[in-house]
Amino acid sequence: MRKIQFILIAIAFFTVILLIVSLVRNTPPPENSKPMENLPPQGVAMQLSNVHYEQIDQNGFKEWALDAQSAQVFNEEKKIVLKKLDVIFFSAKGKGFTLVADQGELYTDSKDVAVSGNVVTTTDQGFQIESDSLQYSSQDRTISTTDKVTLRGNNMVMKGTGMIIDVEKETLSLLEEVKASEQK
Repeated sequence: MRKIQFILIAIAFFTVILLIVSLVRNTPPPENSKPMENLPPQGVAMQLSNVHYEQIDQNGFKEWALDAQSAQVFNEEKKIVLKKLDVIFFSAKGKGFTLVADQGELYTDSKDVAVSGNVVTTTDQGFQIESDSLQYSSQDRTISTTDKVTLRGNNMVMKGTGMIIDVEKETLSLLEEVKASEQK
């Protein structure tokens, strides 16, 4: 009789275990274990929205200030990829060049910036410069391009290929194929 009781208890025990295993296998995963949406691409160490960044030199002088809609930090490549950015470059006299672009890259080791897509730069004097891309050299404090450039202001339009802006000296040079006309 004891043997029959032991067998019935063992069968009941194994039946309960099989029922529990079946329930666990068929239970949907909890909400927090579902795959996350909008994960950053491979290699992105950090992804940020509504970014503000300022570059200050060793004397406490603000060289430039950057605002971007989004940023992705790539530590291995030592760069930050930016979307919808607005940068103000300051001269020693406090005057600035405002630059807007669709996208850009900030190189974290050199503090250089490269931008592209609907690039428009505006000076404190109201001149507007349009180009496909621009590069900022932190070491030289210059903004340059080898692309076509259109400069508008003071009732004139100048077009050329290649440009260098010296932020410190507050000078602008169009390099090749320069043509000027009166703006109507």
